[in-house]
Amino acid sequence: MRGDFTRYKHDPRKQFTRVMMQQGRPQLDADWNEQVDIFWGFLRGLASDLIGPHGGPEDNCGFKILAEGDFPLSENGAPSREDQEVLKGMLTGEGDFLIGPGRYYVGGMPCENTGYVCYAAKAGPGEFVMQKKNKVPCLIYLDAWEVHRTDIEEESIREVALLGTDTTTRAKLVWKVAVQELAEYGKNPSCGLVKEHWEAILENWQPKHRGRLRARAIEPQEGVGTEPGTLSPESRYRGSTNQLYRIEIHQGGSCNANGGPTFKFSRENGSVIFPVRQVNGKVVTLGRFGRDARSGLQVGDWVEIVDDDYELQRRAEPLLRIEKVIPGKLQATLSDLPKSTVGQDQSKHPLLRRWDHKEGDARRGGLELQQGAAMIREGEHGSFWLNLENGIQIQFKKTETASSYRTGDFWTIPARVASGNVEWPFHEGEPEARGPQGVQHFYAPLAIVSFNAKGVLATESDCRLRFKLPTHYGESIEP
Repeated sequence: MRGDFTRYKHDPRKQFTRVMMQQGRPQLDADWNEQVDIFWGFLRGLASDLIGPHGGPEDNCGFKILAEGDFPLSENGAPSREDQEVLKGMLTGEGDFLIGPGRYYVGGMPCENTGYVCYAAKAGPGEFVMQKKNKVPCLIYLDAWEVHRTDIEEESIREVALLGTDTTTRAKLVWKVAVQELAEYGKNPSCGLVKEHWEAILENWQPKHRGRLRARAIEPQEGVGTEPGTLSPESRYRGSTNQLYRIEIHQGGSCNANGGPTFKFSRENGSVIFPVRQVNGKVVTLGRFGRDARSGLQVGDWVEIVDDDYELQRRAEPLLRIEKVIPGKLQATLSDLPKSTVGQDQSKHPLLRRWDHKEGDARRGGLELQQGAAMIREGEHGSFWLNLENGIQIQFKKTETASSYRTGDFWTIPARVASGNVEWPFHEGEPEARGPQGVQHFYAPLAIVSFNAKGVLATESDCRLRFKLPTHYGESIEP
């Protein structure tokens, strides 16, 4: 979540059950966000224990896959012949299929589809669409995860009576149906075979080794200090305010690949954002500027234009630099043209996000930039510690099993003036190497489809699991 938070506190390993308020004490967002995390984790765990990793209620099991070859439908509860003709008419391409309405739980989270949706109508750039010439069976699967929403993306969050002041943000469950070829599993793969190889299939979408990060604050180098009278010369974190640093993977991949993965960082947890009203070449017109310099834009800042589709598709286009700011016109001039049309559709809630990394001397731990983002250099022990700012250093730890970094994955680092340090777990005097805090995706197989002898796409197997609720006390729930 990229909100303006003090820190993330919830740690499931501690097995806390409640947050207890005390009288006369200051209130912190982190405490009450932790209470929500405790309760949300409990509900998801309970649902997973009862339902399993995925499943839907028998009388309202959603995400049924319907292709052209599946019509006419004859099972109980099937739509009328007239309605089936309407549904079949929604399939306009040879690889189209429909996603049926209903509810389906994935990782304990309830995914809801409110009506029939055509997959091709929702597929974004680069997403797989089946074609008749490709006779390989395909797995249709469900991908679910949480996203962060501010009042820019969801206007109903803001209370207009507060005259522009924002209050809270929201976490939102989103889902996507996608396609995966099953060429390596033979000509007639089954749902049972998919279940047998599920862990290997998941590795393609959410690798177990997605990078490990260490963080620390170092002592100021000789001759490099703070302004007199501000902080103790022994202080390691030299920032003047408390911050929550966010390290986020921009371009994913492996460090062995050409070009390599990149990252970006924000000292405000990625919360400095501006609504985009118009993109005209290199000039971006914004809906508002920041309240102060801390939440504003300056020449030289690196920024990213994003919208709903950009984040849903986990795109990573080149970051752009601010070359000119005209506050009176709410305009900012970028260093280059945006790579795509992102930001030009107001219905997709476009926004401009500021990132705070800067290029430095790589020989002294400075950041090397590639298309505006910092290159990942993996290291061990004392090698390849990268300087962020104000004494904060990070290291992407080299591991025996090569890491596959994924766009959007992140770590957060609280930095505190009072301690002159960062909050990071240590083990035997060394900062621990930690996997990403998110984004965690949950997956479920829905169906196996292929083109039949007539060249028509049809469902071979329905891989959804259904559970039946008991009708009276004492009756067990069937898996």
